[in-house]
Amino acid sequence: MIRPTIRRRSQPQVFTSRFVGGSLVSQWVRDERLYVVPSGTPGRVGEILDKMNLGSIQYTPVPWQPPNDYEWYAEKKIPEDQRVSYIKKCENWYSEHPQSNKLLKVKEPVTYNCELLSEFWFKKSGMPPLEDRVSAMRKADVPDELVQKHIKWDQKMDDTSEIRQKAIDEIFSKYAKSKTTPKLKVKEKLIKPVKKKMSK
Repeated sequence: MIRPTIRRRSQPQVFTSRFVGGSLVSQWVRDERLYVVPSGTPGRVGEILDKMNLGSIQYTPVPWQPPNDYEWYAEKKIPEDQRVSYIKKCENWYSEHPQSNKLLKVKEPVTYNCELLSEFWFKKSGMPPLEDRVSAMRKADVPDELVQKHIKWDQKMDDTSEIRQKAIDEIFSKYAKSKTTPKLKVKEKLIKPVKKKMSK
């Protein structure tokens, strides 16, 4: 027996564009817009039914916005006879809507004498005093902002030393070995073998 194939109803889709991480991403998504379905009922009753079918959410059209790489998009997706007009339309839109370059701003790397600081720390086996550390940072031309940040960090460590030590003690106290009374060693009795005389 041949079973009839059940065709699933295809979901309508719409082509949309949205910003993701500072870039305009375009893709096909499911069309979830609500449309008015005329009830066909005349009179006031029909108007009420049309209002009910309208739903509470209405579709608001998104204003058109060209992609960032509109020249590449025009070359790959737009017909050849429409490319010039499309590129001009995109250029006009960008001229009317100047884009901010906040995302393009990158902080300049901090430069200082790393070798001098390496030599200072290489000779130390523990944490040196704050005065010595600050002096070494000044000699290595470390920016004052980082020096002040290190001083605040050192002060914070001093203020919270007791709290942190208490937390560490509570953690390791759970795994401390319990004291047990030592067992007394019992001397084992040695049994000497007895030599029996052979009877004649």
